Amino acid sequence: GTISLPVKDILYFESDRRKVTVRCVSGREYSFYAKLDAVQEELKNRDFVRCHQSYLVNAKKILSVRPGELELDGGAVLPVSKHRTKETNEAFLWALR
Repeated sequence: GTISLPVKDILYFESDRRKVTVRCVSGREYSFYAKLDAVQEELKNRDFVRCHQSYLVNAKKILSVRPGELELDGGAVLPVSKHRTKETNEAFLWALR
């Protein structure tokens, strides 16, 4: 089926092969088949940042960024790849504004 999720309710998208899981603020999860690149393209002007090959994060939900990881609202800790560190930090600072 099809569901509608407000962007503000999404914490992050996680990709495992071709299955993408959406993790929400409420704790709910939804899965579908797609490439994370396609999801990122759909959300390119919506404050989402690709912090790792497998994760697309809502920058407004980031609490802190540390070397190699970030923490989200709700306590989830996700990896930040070395070559995406600068982009992740910039998105975090931009979302704080």
